[in-house]
Amino acid sequence: MTIVQWATILSPIIAVILAWWTCRSGASDTAKLIQCAKKFMLINLRTKIIELSKEAKEEHVQFSSLLKKSKGLSKSYYTRTSDCIKESLRQSEEMDRNTDDKIDITFDRRMVIAETMTDVIKLIKEIEKM
Repeated sequence: MTIVQWATILSPIIAVILAWWTCRSGASDTAKLIQCAKKFMLINLRTKIIELSKEAKEEHVQFSSLLKKSKGLSKSYYTRTSDCIKESLRQSEEMDRNTDDKIDITFDRRMVIAETMTDVIKLIKEIEKM
């Protein structure tokens, strides 16, 4: 009978202690999990910044190359206008237009890359505030 009375008295106390301990260890595990997720997000975003930076550099190289090609085509157009026939003149103008279109495309891509990098940097700052 005494054992039953002690069991009746101690069982709620033991249950409360177990619940408190479980809650506390669960919160600690959750905090660790949140920190790991935060680090993982930062690593992913920094990796994306590196990828975008590489892509921007490649676009810059292509832009510079196309710009030089465009200047070269313009110079050749002016040097050959006096002694070229209509067909070669038309071809020169077509090549110049194609190069100008490619220049516009690479410039637009660089703008999109820059905007995306800005957005990713904002995300990194928000995650670091967490």
